[in-house]
Amino acid sequence: MLPTIDEPSLGLTRARLIQDRLSKPDAASLTLPQVVATGKTGSGKSTLGNLLLGATDVLRTTGRIDCTDAIHRVRFPRGLIYVDLPGVASSDHLENYNRVAFGLVQRPDWDQVGHVRVLDYAAREQVGDAAYPPAGLPAGTVAPDVILYLLAPHQPMVRDEQPYLGDLLHRYGSSRVVHVLNIHHDGSGGRATEANMADAWQALADCHQAAGFALNEDSVVEVDCLMGNGLAELLAAMRRPLTEDQAKPLIDVITYQAEDAPGLFLDEVTDAVAGYATALATLKPASDDEGAAMMTAAADTLTKYAGKLAGHTVKLCADEKRDFRKLVWKVISGLRTEHREPVFKKESTPVYRRVPVTKTREEPDYDQPIYETRAVREKTPPVGLDGFVRAVGNLFNEDEYTDYKTVYRRVVVGYGTRRISVITGYRNEIDHIETYKVENGSRVVWVSYEPFGVKGTALALTAWYLAIRHAAGGGREPATKAIYRHVLSAVKQDAEGQTATCAVSLLPADASTLLVAGQQGPRAGAAGEHAGHAAIEPAAGQPPMPGKAAPEAGTVEVTFALPAEVRAGKVALCGEFNQWSAEDIYLERGDDGTWQATVALEQGRSYRYRYLLDGERWENARQADRYVPNTYGSADSVVIVEPRPQPQ
Repeated sequence: MLPTIDEPSLGLTRARLIQDRLSKPDAASLTLPQVVATGKTGSGKSTLGNLLLGATDVLRTTGRIDCTDAIHRVRFPRGLIYVDLPGVASSDHLENYNRVAFGLVQRPDWDQVGHVRVLDYAAREQVGDAAYPPAGLPAGTVAPDVILYLLAPHQPMVRDEQPYLGDLLHRYGSSRVVHVLNIHHDGSGGRATEANMADAWQALADCHQAAGFALNEDSVVEVDCLMGNGLAELLAAMRRPLTEDQAKPLIDVITYQAEDAPGLFLDEVTDAVAGYATALATLKPASDDEGAAMMTAAADTLTKYAGKLAGHTVKLCADEKRDFRKLVWKVISGLRTEHREPVFKKESTPVYRRVPVTKTREEPDYDQPIYETRAVREKTPPVGLDGFVRAVGNLFNEDEYTDYKTVYRRVVVGYGTRRISVITGYRNEIDHIETYKVENGSRVVWVSYEPFGVKGTALALTAWYLAIRHAAGGGREPATKAIYRHVLSAVKQDAEGQTATCAVSLLPADASTLLVAGQQGPRAGAAGEHAGHAAIEPAAGQPPMPGKAAPEAGTVEVTFALPAEVRAGKVALCGEFNQWSAEDIYLERGDDGTWQATVALEQGRSYRYRYLLDGERWENARQADRYVPNTYGSADSVVIVEPRPQPQ
């Protein structure tokens, strides 16, 4: 299962710093106001309270009717009180509950409130639970210095809600009511659309007009009550209805978090992305497709987060997606180990024997003579006269005196025949077939995978780099493969891949500025962020700075000073009088250690300004003529240049 990324937000970082500032010993002298939140059910009142507490579970929040069914008073350190009231416009009884809390007359046609329950919290824990009759509600239980009227722009302002808001405006004055448009209205990531926001603004304007007031645009603040975007603007708006004594401590809190929040937020983003990328190193895919799906999902997660930080949708181009997929498949192929076994095939070989080649012929069979009976004349001695006569005749005829007699005998007249085979040669003949197995390659039996390791971390950070580059509006150089090699080298050097903090810092130019700006709105000004308040001590009659011309007519010399405990190599004075240049005016350290610079400013004007230490850290002084909120979530110091008295 893929890990989840802990998504820091600048607003949550600011909330933690607010808590930190209020808990410091030197905050004991701060007298902070009571802030009361009211509005429709589901508008984010409890969520905003949890945000200010830097927690998620102190105030119950579900957005359902009766989710907050009592007055929740949260006591912050050093006196700040946040009061969370039940939702209105969803229950007649709960609206009357709000009316009792604010000291308004209950609507007689609705269910009357018989008692009011008050829950007190301190140090994120419930410390009190009491019920009072409406007339017996202790004084100061709900005594708002500032009223936050929350609206969820995706919900229309219903008709019954308008009289309630109108009564609040008449009871406390329109200057004390700050309207909070919760642009993040649910926990599923949904956000109000531009049409929703326009409708909400119009509904507020109509409601104010019906009550006889004009809507002050400065009293309407768009805030993401879940993630905290716009929190600094909300704090600045809360300051406006306060007295000077109440405002200065609140500005102290605003300035404290404004100075440290951007850097701390970037550190938290770095840690979150590094932790997420490092966690990917332990994942072990079960298949090529699963590994590719894991890395694609991780890249999508980081891309969406980069878009959320930048404040707009971020998408990788087709070429980058293709190159990234190639890298993913290459990495996965290196993780795969194929376990193979040999594959055999059956083969056969004939075994031959030599066989004689013969032919058949006939020959006499002397063992089978052929006999005939024939008359044979044999010599025999003559017997008798006849024999004598034949013998004498034979003597004359055959020259041999002998007699012959005829004898019948068996005579061999021939022989029988027999057929015999004669070997004429030899030939090969298959005797039998021998069958056997022969290895014919191998096959994959099963595949195992190693964890992604440092290469998985590098892949994730490559996607992060690409996403941030798009969020910052950068070009497409270097190429994806080159980024991966660079990041992989950094990851391998970064604690042997156990963390990826150093590798996360390999961001495109201006990425840090982008991440902070995306959380708090567009940046402006030649010197970057110049929020805060600084000490400006007008000093008449002092000589001009060395190297500076004497003041012209219509100008007054103003000395800007920082105390000796400020540690820096150089201090630049940036303000509207020098177009926020960080290279124009530098303070010089005196013999007593204090930093001073004297500048000729036009009479009858006011200027915003602040100090930049060593080109990277903003410093504020302890006093200024007044403070005004800026677009970067804090307040600028203001010097008011009074006209020089004319000689009598």
